[in-house]
Amino acid sequence: LGWVLDTGNAFWKIIWDHNAGDEIQDMDGGSVRQGDVRLILVPPFELLGDPAAKDGVLRGEWVMHCHEESLDFIKNEWERGERVEAEVDNTQRTFYQKRIAMLVGNSGDIHGGQGEKKGARAMLKELSYRPSGKNQRGRYIVVANGVWLNPTEEGKVAPLPYNYLSTERIFEKEPFPFV
Repeated sequence: LGWVLDTGNAFWKIIWDHNAGDEIQDMDGGSVRQGDVRLILVPPFELLGDPAAKDGVLRGEWVMHCHEESLDFIKNEWERGERVEAEVDNTQRTFYQKRIAMLVGNSGDIHGGQGEKKGARAMLKELSYRPSGKNQRGRYIVVANGVWLNPTEEGKVAPLPYNYLSTERIFEKEPFPFV
């Protein structure tokens, strides 16, 4: 939680982790994980919001989470992840994070951790659009180093990943997975 102390801002991203939870037997006799909710701390520099938003980064028509991930993670999470190549330099995005970290004394890497990042990495950009008249379930686009990772089988933009939320009234006001 160093980012909260250093900048006064941080966000939690709430996701469904299909690899978490207990291992259970599926209907075909194989084993699968139950899955579980996971909270991810998001530094303020990783969250980009609609500049037209009047009441904060999460109140606009869209929000983008830009974060660095290992190629192994990307390949395991998305079918098209094999197409993603490592990015040579992401200093443009991390310049201000590193500068703030040096100024306020947050130790470790740009994410506040102490460990070294190993292996090839790429910037993962997750763009979420608020539900609208034309797109009742919102839109969700994931890109890494120029590769579109989550098109539907028809080659179209996917809806927001939490289908069941679209029936809830609060979904209209809070469709994004951040708090």
